[in-house]
Amino acid sequence: ITVNADSTIIGGTGKGAGVGFLDGATNTLANAGLITDYGKTVGLALDKDRKLIGTGWIDGLALYGTAGSEAVTNTNLVTGSVKLGTGLNTFDNRNGAWFVTGDTVQLGDTAAHLFSNSGNMTIGGINRVFTTNETGYFNQKADGTYLLDFDFDRNANWGGTTLAAALGLDNPGFTDLLNVSGMADLAGKVSINILNPGKATPGT
Repeated sequence: ITVNADSTIIGGTGKGAGVGFLDGATNTLANAGLITDYGKTVGLALDKDRKLIGTGWIDGLALYGTAGSEAVTNTNLVTGSVKLGTGLNTFDNRNGAWFVTGDTVQLGDTAAHLFSNSGNMTIGGINRVFTTNETGYFNQKADGTYLLDFDFDRNANWGGTTLAAALGLDNPGFTDLLNVSGMADLAGKVSINILNPGKATPGT
């Protein structure tokens, strides 16, 4: 499947998905457009002028697979969860592309089930503290950027586990989390977006 640069694919509600694969031995998706799925919560990213834009719905299912193997290449924009099937599945987020995650990235449980980021990856979108669970391995390359939200408001209600809590530390605030079931190999950049800086306390 090839999605051209001037194309937008929006999946339906309920059990719909932006792009779905039904079986097949070796399936490929080359996305140069926008793929998302209808939901209730819009994820934000940055356009070429570094202005915030809506990218689709993070509570939707962008990509879905069953028994086949899927190789996904993204050169523009994917927003939402990714739930691929039982085959050998990979996701390559290329330089300049954006992946705005939903709560799930499901690839598989071996080193071959790899999410590779050479572009921009934001957990739940910019200005939202969010948690994504990835089943698979994660590799951020030297030209990749991981965009991280950090909220200094200790009383904020983001509804997720804080990084501090996960590490057994006192809570200095709330931050995005990417939980990876396999190994994570990290290079490139981490870009931190501070929320409520006036709530910072001494020592945080």
